[in-house]
Amino acid sequence: MKKRIIVFIIAAFMFITVFAACNQNEKRNSEKTSETVHEGSTATSTDESKPKPSLDLLPNRDYDGYDFIITYRDLYNSLDDMSFTSECDNILDEEKYLRARKIEDSYNINLVPTALPGDLVGWATLDSVIAGENEYDIIMPHSHYAWSLYIIPGYALEWTKNMTYNQIDQEWWDQGAYECLSVGGKYYTMLGDSSWKLLGSSVGILFNKIIFDEMGEVYPYDDVDKMSWTFDRFNEVAKKTVKDVNGDNAIKLGDDRYGFTTGIWMGPMGFLWTTGKGIVTKNSEDIPELTLYNDTTVSLYDKFVTMMSQDGFYIYPDRDSFDTQFHKEFIQGEVAMIDTMIENIAELRNMYDWGIVPYPMFDESVGRYYSTVDAGLHTPIVPYLTEDPERTSIILEALTIEGHNRVIPAFYEKTLQIKYTDDEKSWDMLDLINSSRNFDLGYMTGHCAGVFGLIGTRLIQNNTNLTVYYNQHFSEVQEELNDFITALTD
Repeated sequence: MKKRIIVFIIAAFMFITVFAACNQNEKRNSEKTSETVHEGSTATSTDESKPKPSLDLLPNRDYDGYDFIITYRDLYNSLDDMSFTSECDNILDEEKYLRARKIEDSYNINLVPTALPGDLVGWATLDSVIAGENEYDIIMPHSHYAWSLYIIPGYALEWTKNMTYNQIDQEWWDQGAYECLSVGGKYYTMLGDSSWKLLGSSVGILFNKIIFDEMGEVYPYDDVDKMSWTFDRFNEVAKKTVKDVNGDNAIKLGDDRYGFTTGIWMGPMGFLWTTGKGIVTKNSEDIPELTLYNDTTVSLYDKFVTMMSQDGFYIYPDRDSFDTQFHKEFIQGEVAMIDTMIENIAELRNMYDWGIVPYPMFDESVGRYYSTVDAGLHTPIVPYLTEDPERTSIILEALTIEGHNRVIPAFYEKTLQIKYTDDEKSWDMLDLINSSRNFDLGYMTGHCAGVFGLIGTRLIQNNTNLTVYYNQHFSEVQEELNDFITALTD
């Protein structure tokens, strides 16, 4: 199998390292039976009555020192997802390293995580895949590009027939994604605990406790617990926190205090799913159908646009989900609430007076909370001509099981800075966000629903409403959806 020189350089650097830096940590961790981060956490705490999944679920194999290459995006906030090193600076690095060593030792394999230079979305491996080269074992692009570049054109392996050892209906794989990502009973990718970016890409709303205290406003935790954290309640609270700081009878960002700010790729999409509705819904044959347009979604976007047009509310026209510059305004008390991905919380390491809650439900009739997962997460696909699907299946399953056991609990601890916060409710809210993650095939593919796949963003960019936009584009989107279904089911 063809291997690029860079692979051997990376492998040599990674494995000819001084083992001592993590040696004591490895010994210590081997003696631990569990790492409970927070009592009751559905994603991180240990239920003593329920054993952890084990690599014993997988067959014994010796792969004779094979270089197992995982490519992922060369983006600053993605580089430490699959990478590992013996030089461990924090618990997350430590657990990623220990996971890698366990898998390498168990299967006599070399894990070679590789971020290709300049590959911001996951396109740099495409030429090799099209050429039929077996150069990469797993490719982890942005979700939209996983589908548009690899899955829809037929360059990704179908899992139900080929990935024998991936138990994607189990807890180490996200069961919301399991329900969402199939088409006609076929799977070409799945999301699970092999990557911490699944949890890291989940979105919550941060609020500044100092501002809430100043206003005499109860923290939204109570509303969340009472199931009264609704769109109208969110709007009401945010409006109360708006303040004309300089007294000039005008509300300007930087001079005064805003109630809520978001980005063009964040709130306009995230609030859609607070209705409990989606862009597409699958029928009894597991085929997606357009379900975007209804009275509830029309009402949602009418209310959202009205809310964001108020003084003290703002949508950044070019802010994507990875941008954290807006955090400075939040930290400085210039904005009371923002929405952000969980992985961005690390930017608040010097700010302790904050809390986190999920997006509000549209109204109480929805009956539950729905949290957005940004499509920029790593989406694993297996090249369609891979030479040994069984090997790929076993190693990916091992990465996911050990990610579930080790890496995800460590990500929780590192993200919420357990040493510096005593806010138990933030732990509970993070669990709620994690357990209420929403997946919509129309959004995650970025393709099957055409311009409806980013509907909220398109409405804002085109300064229009849902009814007008839907009627303008329905025919083209329906045709694109039909092509999508044909490509994946024929």
